[in-house]
Amino acid sequence: MIHPSVGIAGTVEAFIPSGAWHFASSPIQTAYSGVFTGNYLIEWSEADSTWTFIEPTNVPLNTGQGYGVWADVNDVAEFKGALNYNDISPTLTFNDNAGEGHGWNMIGNPYPSALNWNTNWTDSNIDHTIYLYDASAGNYKTWNRNTSSGTASNGDIPVGQGFWVKANAASPSVTIPNTERVHSNQDFYKNLDVVIEEQLTLTVEGETYSDAMLLQFHNNATTEFDSDFDAYKITGTNEAPHLYSVQNGNKYMVNANPALSGTTNQKYHSIPVGFQALPNQVYTLSIDGMKSLPAFITVILEDMKENVVYNLDNTNQIKITYSENDPEIRFMLHFVFTQNDPYKEDRQSFIERSLLNNVFAYGQKVYVATEQQDAIIQISNLSGQIVYSEKSNNQILQIIEPKVESGLYVVSVIGNQHKSTLRSGLIRKSFLT
Repeated sequence: MIHPSVGIAGTVEAFIPSGAWHFASSPIQTAYSGVFTGNYLIEWSEADSTWTFIEPTNVPLNTGQGYGVWADVNDVAEFKGALNYNDISPTLTFNDNAGEGHGWNMIGNPYPSALNWNTNWTDSNIDHTIYLYDASAGNYKTWNRNTSSGTASNGDIPVGQGFWVKANAASPSVTIPNTERVHSNQDFYKNLDVVIEEQLTLTVEGETYSDAMLLQFHNNATTEFDSDFDAYKITGTNEAPHLYSVQNGNKYMVNANPALSGTTNQKYHSIPVGFQALPNQVYTLSIDGMKSLPAFITVILEDMKENVVYNLDNTNQIKITYSENDPEIRFMLHFVFTQNDPYKEDRQSFIERSLLNNVFAYGQKVYVATEQQDAIIQISNLSGQIVYSEKSNNQILQIIEPKVESGLYVVSVIGNQHKSTLRSGLIRKSFLT
């Protein structure tokens, strides 16, 4: 309901499905914890990264703040009172030390109508992506207001919905604008700055739950985390599959990189993809958006567990399984720039050669792909000092943990016939949630 003035009294009902956590927010000016009597109610503290149960029934619910609610049986929370109308500015905090919340704030839609996340909101020192939990998928979905894109279907925040925003510096703030209320049939989850023309969507579906990730390419993006465009990976229920890209020590649900169409003098670009799920299930991995990429790009999906590669020009869906001992980095997406193809008469030869002699680091692990047999893998610092050496296990992909200090290193593969010096990689400790 969109009402035009202050002080209108009303009743708003919020359905709470059983058996899962939901994030809720009050649509009235004065509400108390007793509205959720019979259910579990929790409150998030960004300062120390903890949830606290609210047990008394007379605790005021802060306007514009989100709360976690669990119902053992289906329930309906009934909010009665004066409906919120004015612009709302919930309190945000930013604490970035170990054991603190690193800027993650739980806020909520304070109105008795849907609310659109767009560039008309006033804020400072927060990322431009919101994160909404979808209980039906068992995972979070995202929406970015700069690009009007994400893993959610649109930027509408349902009535009574709590959601996450991430502060990225001290003194963060946000004002929820009354003017951005909208009529929407978006269920309670279960003006563009940048137009995205190059985008791949990867979706994994299990028996009950699902997850999705986006890879975007445009001229405003960098290979680092871009608060204007990127979205961190937040895991949902442990029973759901989880899919994410990895770059520079970060896990992403949405990962924006420089435009492929403007790239020159490059043979290939690779992005690691992590996958985790319950074992003993078959999952379907789907890839959409190949037609949005430049014609000179061939995309290869490498399954590093099964040692199989798929040309996504020909394949857009595969069946996969997961085992408890699987490596966290399950796939590599290789973007092969065929306009620089030195093997124009043999495209497959070029693709296969591009996949080999490749190295990347994630956290303290180094992944080396090489065709050489009985080789020695050496890691040297930029002064040329060898800090790690190990014999190859003769697998196409080898995962090693050199246990060295964070920094830039050069990885070399020394075989019986020649020495291959691979590109340098950044090895660092990762503090991920």
